[in-house]
Amino acid sequence: TCRQAQMALDELLAEGGTVMEQAIAAYPKAYPDQPLWQEAIRTGKEAVELAPNEPAPLRFLAEVYSRSNWYGPAYQTWEQLLALGETLDADAIPLFRMVTFELAYGAYDSKNYAKALEYFQRIIDIVPYDKDAYVWAGRTLLETGRPEEAIAYWQTAATRDPTDERSQFFLKL
Repeated sequence: TCRQAQMALDELLAEGGTVMEQAIAAYPKAYPDQPLWQEAIRTGKEAVELAPNEPAPLRFLAEVYSRSNWYGPAYQTWEQLLALGETLDADAIPLFRMVTFELAYGAYDSKNYAKALEYFQRIIDIVPYDKDAYVWAGRTLLETGRPEEAIAYWQTAATRDPTDERSQFFLKL
């Protein structure tokens, strides 16, 4: 029945939460191939299979991927959660931002500026007060020869934080 399925899901998520807490305590630096993180990921995937269109299992799996520093799957899972119409809470926002920023900077560093810009803009969509995303979006646009488009990003960052030296530097440039 639905009630039994919900109880099984709740039990699975509670178990996964315990394993995630153990993993956080056990490993000073998290990697997704560590045994406790593997167990938490396996539990999260099982929960998603049990209730694929429910937000709680996706939220849990996204958090596990994020905390284990497995950025690609974390980002994809956060996006699945957002596609359900969910919003990110105060605990989820820093995880989403960290994961997306890591992907953005990785793309930027490998000169995949289009992908980097896409990630920086996605951070701005979800975390509109993220000053760093504005600064880096502007910098990425500058790298692609679009300084006119970059100005609005730096102006936003400078307006939000007049002491931000990066946005001031780029605006003067």
